[in-house]
Amino acid sequence: METDRTDRGDSQEFVMTLLAIFGRGHGGPLWSGGLVQLLNDAGYSTLAARAALNRLVGRNLLERVRNGRFVYYEITLRCADLLAEGDRRLFALGNRAEWDGAWTMVWHTLPETRSLERNRLARRLRFLGFRPMQDSIWLSPYARDHEVRGVAAGVGVSDQIGVLVGASPADLPVDRLIERTWDLDGLCVEYERFADRFGGLATAESGKEAFLVRARAAHAFRQFAFLDPEVPDRLLPRPDARRRAAEAFRRIMSDLERPARRHFDAAMSGSAEATATTDPHGGAT
Repeated sequence: METDRTDRGDSQEFVMTLLAIFGRGHGGPLWSGGLVQLLNDAGYSTLAARAALNRLVGRNLLERVRNGRFVYYEITLRCADLLAEGDRRLFALGNRAEWDGAWTMVWHTLPETRSLERNRLARRLRFLGFRPMQDSIWLSPYARDHEVRGVAAGVGVSDQIGVLVGASPADLPVDRLIERTWDLDGLCVEYERFADRFGGLATAESGKEAFLVRARAAHAFRQFAFLDPEVPDRLLPRPDARRRAAEAFRRIMSDLERPARRHFDAAMSGSAEATATTDPHGGAT
């Protein structure tokens, strides 16, 4: 089993991956000590793991609760909405119907002084496959006005955006517009790397290995939400690249679900008294 790098800057995003593929189905609060141990297993230090959990609490994505001396986390409604949005995006990659030529343009009037909202809006739009044409103007294929309205409401900027759905100008070929906006060659390279890395890993020798493979595959595949505008296969330089990667991802999600979930659930219900350590907020993890 390969080992990943430690203390990556994306520890918060890795926790979000765990919440998406394991946390929602656990059926109860998530024990802090179990989450820290799972993050240790994935290559993150205890310091990085605790910092990530604390920051997610600060972002209103997790809520910290106590049971006696022990600390647990619950997924907030805001987090649940983001995870559901992620499901819709990730599991649709490679499955969309043939493109009808529609484009969605989004622009906003947020001043620089509202940098938090600007950054949140930009990240959410990128996750939907949008790319900036100019500082405040974003473009994506397909009619995504409903999704954009939901994003704007979630960020709290509904009164600061405009949305236009239409066709590209007749004198601007679609393939040229796409080439100017997205790096489809680079996208195909990343899809091929994913398929090569995870294509043969739909089996595991232990629950821990199943957990790590499933978590790392989901975390790696999540990058494609930010990279792939979901143009039809015929517009990709290597049409089979996305298909191979999506098939590998879905096979791992399905075939390793039971052993990986058993390992996750066992960590959540581990022997707290035997392994408890001091939580920085005054309790035991």
